[in-house]
Amino acid sequence: MQLTTVFKRQSFWGNEADHEALNAKIASLNQEGWRVISMTSNTNFLGMVRSYTLLIERD
Repeated sequence: MQLTTVFKRQSFWGNEADHEALNAKIASLNQEGWRVISMTSNTNFLGMVRSYTLLIERD
């Protein structure tokens, strides 16, 4: 089974997505049996990364 999910959590001081929280989310997905197949950054009109779209899969 495959699902897509959007990760939008932003860092406290910055306007970009929180990479530490993203890594923690990926680690928790791996522990639950999900595997990240693809990760795509979503940017605003200024080119700043605002979120990530993850394609995850479970056997």
